[in-house]
Amino acid sequence: MRLEYQTEGAKKVDYALCPTGDDPICFIEAKAAGITLDVESQEEQQLFGYASNRGVPIAILTNGSVWYFYYTQGVGRPKDRLVDKLDLIERPTKEASAVFERYLGFEAVKAGAAKRALEEDHNSVSKRRKAKKTIEQAWNELIGEPDDIIVAAISEKVQSICGTKPSDDDVTSFLSRVYRFTIVEQASDITQEAQKAPKVSSPGQAVVRPTGERKGGVRRCSYNLLGRDYNEIDATEAMISIFKRLGERDKDFYRSLSAAIRGTKRNHLATRKEDVYPGRPDIDSIRELVPGWWIGTNISNREKLIFIEKACDVAKI
Repeated sequence: MRLEYQTEGAKKVDYALCPTGDDPICFIEAKAAGITLDVESQEEQQLFGYASNRGVPIAILTNGSVWYFYYTQGVGRPKDRLVDKLDLIERPTKEASAVFERYLGFEAVKAGAAKRALEEDHNSVSKRRKAKKTIEQAWNELIGEPDDIIVAAISEKVQSICGTKPSDDDVTSFLSRVYRFTIVEQASDITQEAQKAPKVSSPGQAVVRPTGERKGGVRRCSYNLLGRDYNEIDATEAMISIFKRLGERDKDFYRSLSAAIRGTKRNHLATRKEDVYPGRPDIDSIRELVPGWWIGTNISNREKLIFIEKACDVAKI
């Protein structure tokens, strides 16, 4: 480790790690305790200036209690190359120790493992940031083409109220306006919808509800079908298992269900995988329900409830 390492002209970085000689692999800029550090700060720009001039892949900015770890050979602005922010006051000791060992351990730095670890973690963080930024775009594209099951359900409800069925374009236009101001519900919305559903006195209808049980941090779903209780890992598995149990009772069930849940643009249930979402090879959320029948699972939990209700109607329970 070199102190006051000269980078360019009279400029010096506080610490330089040179495990194989004079070529540094890591620059550390240490500020006084109490100085607030932040991304896009003067201190960050100063550190990146030092690292860029010498091609140093690892840069660390710290005030003793907070540590910023950068992979300087990544893409984007300095803040985009931030891999980890370690606050020794907030992080558990064991976790903080693991971070230091991964990025600053003597053997890790000497053997190049620290550089590889930072590069791998930077790539992972970059992908997560990109995915996060794309959520809004994905949401807007989805609401731009509301699912035909929702459109059909609203149309039927409107017709039952006023006697006239609205056009699909009118329903789609309404959904596009409304959904832009709707907060996306969490994955538990199916259980919330099930709780609102009226209780049935007969054992015939399938009722999906939360069990309150968690295994491995995952909320499970339970349902009662024909008087028996079943448990599944999530809403998708609950829907699929209900279809399979009802299919065992009637050889024509799947064909009838396919017609009942078919939309204007999606089949949802088809005898060929490519026919589930015609013209949408980008959607790979398709499962083989039983041999000879494929079902699409790229639907909301609310739609899963609608499909289950239609399955009960088809099965006449």
